[in-house]
Amino acid sequence: MPLQGLTVIPPIERVPREIRFPGTRAETVCNHLTPTNGFVVSVVSIDPGSRTRLHYHQVDTFEYVLAGSARVYDQHGNSVVITADTAIYYPAGRESAHSWEALGSVAVQFLFIYSAPPGQNDGLTPLEE
Repeated sequence: MPLQGLTVIPPIERVPREIRFPGTRAETVCNHLTPTNGFVVSVVSIDPGSRTRLHYHQVDTFEYVLAGSARVYDQHGNSVVITADTAIYYPAGRESAHSWEALGSVAVQFLFIYSAPPGQNDGLTPLEE
């Protein structure tokens, strides 16, 4: 009997997302097309030694590390090393600017989660460097 009122999204329905930084890749697990209203989840991977540019998002975001380890930097150059089972919350806006650097010999992989009206993206905005 099928589940009622629930949406199951098998791995084969993941959709590759555009590459935003060299050495990264992402797949959208769910978005307003899945349908999840304005709830969006992607699985993001950062290759060992790769680093994202300093950036922020126009919406609140939540990231949960699934595998690997990374150093996460804020816009002031402060950093912390995070590992699997660690979560980070970023309020929307420039004050939450951050970048990631994958450490070790395996890719860091995390869930990237945000809520926005259907069709709106996370508004990734790079800071001038």
